[in-house]
Amino acid sequence: MITHPAPKRSLAPISWLLFGAGGMLAALFGPALIVLTGIMLPHGWGLPARLGDFAHVPGFARNPIGKLVVLVVIALFLWHGAERLVSDAERHARRQRSAVAPGAMAWRRC
Repeated sequence: MITHPAPKRSLAPISWLLFGAGGMLAALFGPALIVLTGIMLPHGWGLPARLGDFAHVPGFARNPIGKLVVLVVIALFLWHGAERLVSDAERHARRQRSAVAPGAMAWRRC
């Protein structure tokens, strides 16, 4: 009887899941966060004045649900950005055979 060894499992599906989730968050909520925190809150347009108060922002970040939201949003944004940078470096390294190639290829093998 012939037995075949079990195929080696990869972490690629988890990496792509986090990359996709970070991209979706960046596309859907990134512009809204920029408009709200960068334009509307400082100028007081359409939002209550006390919403951007120093007392309210740390209050949200100290709440356990607020901590989770901030952690997830920042982590997925950073994961998406890092994966994008590595993918681009890998693509350019293949084309140009530069000194970046070993580092980009090593990141992919993890």
